[in-house]
Amino acid sequence: MVPIFALIILCFIIYIATFTQESDSKNKGLPLNIVQKDIISTQATKSTYTRIDKQVKIGSEQINLDESTKKEIIKHLNSLTNGDVTNVNNTEGSVKLGIVFKLQNQSEIRVQFTSNDTFLTEIGKDTYRYKVQNKELNDILDTLSKD
Repeated sequence: MVPIFALIILCFIIYIATFTQESDSKNKGLPLNIVQKDIISTQATKSTYTRIDKQVKIGSEQINLDESTKKEIIKHLNSLTNGDVTNVNNTEGSVKLGIVFKLQNQSEIRVQFTSNDTFLTEIGKDTYRYKVQNKELNDILDTLSKD
């Protein structure tokens, strides 16, 4: 009887330790500290839709981000806190606009905008994915996706 009880307690302790470790590392990549001089390249692409007869052709178009727009996006990304994001496993919905900042340390910051939501993916030693709640950032990305 005692070994079974001990086994149950041990399993419970392992479960609690694992759950606590996951929640502690939940938003480990935040706050971001993107420095303009560390960005080696920026790519921005928006989705395009062309109607041909009864069919819709979906494509993509490279867009150029001016320096002030990049700085504004980076400012909003750097200001994100754990309260502004929710961890997610993947991007939900059709991406209207995507931006990739490649950094000198060989990591990437990806921003994806759907009709309603913004998603942030940090790719480095570890990968973190977030759904972002930031109206100002959403407004900038929405405008870029429509231009």
